[in-house]
Amino acid sequence: MITAERISQGLATRWAGRGMLVCAREMPSTNTVLKELARQGAPHGSVAVCDHQTAGKGRIGRSWETPPGEALTFSLLLRPKLLPEQAQLCALAAALAVVRTIRGLCPGLTPRIKWPNDVVLGQGKCCGILSEMGMGADGVDHGVTGVEATANQTAVPDGRWRRA
Repeated sequence: MITAERISQGLATRWAGRGMLVCAREMPSTNTVLKELARQGAPHGSVAVCDHQTAGKGRIGRSWETPPGEALTFSLLLRPKLLPEQAQLCALAAALAVVRTIRGLCPGLTPRIKWPNDVVLGQGKCCGILSEMGMGADGVDHGVTGVEATANQTAVPDGRWRRA
């Protein structure tokens, strides 16, 4: 079971996960939960994580459900000093972090970024990324970047992955 205490104990970061840390067995969408907390003033580096996402979102308004126990699903709140046209950098930074993490943990694997929001291994998608921005008077107020990295999956549901 994912708990805030277990995550906090294992963190080796300076800011990611150091704001609010919201964990639940099930959430509609980690992005939706974190966007609401951002509007309420949650600090930079806050994280929402769950085991089962029931109303996740993909690009272009697509729905995305995360079956229990089959993915690492989380969202990170950023309060970057970016212009609106620079906002896509958050998704790219997340994809790069995922690629570096996979290469560091599994040196024999060669993940690559499939722009704009996927990480692939071979011909299959192993991670999806969705960044959403909240605007303020001076530009980007906050960004929420959601990551779903496949884990423990024994079968690929129809339509779930597309060829890279």
